[in-house]
Amino acid sequence: MCEAQIVDNCIDENRVNPYYQCNNSEFYPVCGCNNVTYRNNCEMSNVAGLYTNQNTYSGVCQNDLFFAFISPNPVRNNLTLAMQLTSQLTGNGTLQIVNNFGNVVFTELLNSLSSIPFQRTYDVSYLEPGLYLMVIQVQGVYTVKKFIKHNY
Repeated sequence: MCEAQIVDNCIDENRVNPYYQCNNSEFYPVCGCNNVTYRNNCEMSNVAGLYTNQNTYSGVCQNDLFFAFISPNPVRNNLTLAMQLTSQLTGNGTLQIVNNFGNVVFTELLNSLSSIPFQRTYDVSYLEPGLYLMVIQVQGVYTVKKFIKHNY
């Protein structure tokens, strides 16, 4: 007797391309069928190779709690932070920018965060060239984003 194994795989390995550049800069988080949050449908389909018609829904995956994206990277003058939280993680948060020596060079209190997408642009022209960390904390949940500051 022969038994067939049915695999319901949501990833098309032939479409996975980690170097693909989505030219649309929209921030519209989507939860993929692999329970990973992506910046938008373009990134989910072309970078991760996911099928868009299987178990995907708009918003941050519940297991991620919140999703943050910074651009451009590297940055010269203005750095944009886009972020969205799940409905179970709302409230106040903090944002810190830390230089490569571990010194906090910028701090901001983020008030009344919710599951509505949040976007803010920061002037980083005053920073010295180098590697920086943006540390975002909401109700004890942290995420860290790296960015490079340049002057050319």
